[in-house]
Amino acid sequence: MRYWEMWGPFESNAFPQLETLVIVSCPRLRGQLPAHLPALGSLYIEKCEQLACSLPSAPVIRELRIQHSSKVRLQGVPPSLEVLWIEGSQVESMFEAITNSNCQPSSSNFYSFLGDCLPSSLTQLTIHDCSKLHFSNKNADHLPDFLPSLPLDTFTNLNELNIYNCKYIGCVTVSQSLPKLAAFSIRGCPNFVSFPTQGLPAPNLFEFTISDCNKLESLPSHMNTLLPKLEYLCIDDCPEIESFPEGGMPPSLRTLWITNCHKLLGSPSLASMDMLSELHIRGPCEECGDVGVQGSCPPHLPPTIDNWWMSQTGEYGGRKAACLSNQT
Repeated sequence: MRYWEMWGPFESNAFPQLETLVIVSCPRLRGQLPAHLPALGSLYIEKCEQLACSLPSAPVIRELRIQHSSKVRLQGVPPSLEVLWIEGSQVESMFEAITNSNCQPSSSNFYSFLGDCLPSSLTQLTIHDCSKLHFSNKNADHLPDFLPSLPLDTFTNLNELNIYNCKYIGCVTVSQSLPKLAAFSIRGCPNFVSFPTQGLPAPNLFEFTISDCNKLESLPSHMNTLLPKLEYLCIDDCPEIESFPEGGMPPSLRTLWITNCHKLLGSPSLASMDMLSELHIRGPCEECGDVGVQGSCPPHLPPTIDNWWMSQTGEYGGRKAACLSNQT
């Protein structure tokens, strides 16, 4: 609906039964949304850059996604909210509007994010491409100013946390277990340098993705004991990571992706990961030989691997049994 410009005047009780509202790719849309939507459970607004309005009152809303709609304003975080996705420059207006919390604008027009901002009902949080948002912690005053932290203690009720393209995050801190966290992604954080020295205590973490963190030199420690249910690990464009943690990887790990991490591929620990059933490797790797030629098999393949995928420039993969038969 590229040419939609105005949503006409509303009666005070317009759309009393509306449960889902999706507004996508309406670049000319202006004006206000309905003021009160008592049954609304899900609201999606995407690519509506001219829509300068406050979000409707929605007392039972569970899911809110605002992407590339920088003029939309949030007057508060509803206590019933379970899923929150914010993307783009609207973060300034969203967190500025939470006036009764501890989300306060700090110096240089950055916004400091503390745990008191989140309702206890929130289980999934995605913050994407919010360059003016940094994280702080009341108990992390000892951290240097140039290394703002992501305090995971803030997110104890979340089962999914995604942090994308937040360039002012430098490290992760945690002082307690995160029993509900099942999926954690941190991507495009060029100044991110470290996980907690004592490890990442997430006993139910199933999926873990680290991508495009150019300064990160190591994975979390004690992964074999602190992440006992981890099955999927993706390490993408982290060229400074040199090795896997001492003590080995979680015995539950089944799928491992490694992309453009040439130092990590030289680790001898890779060959001993007999818990793996699927391995994906892409990028320069002197240790892997010529894996782009059909019939060649990756060296030192863990014996449990059923499916592997390796490529330096193109795409090539197969099953271990087929590969071995080609070389006999």
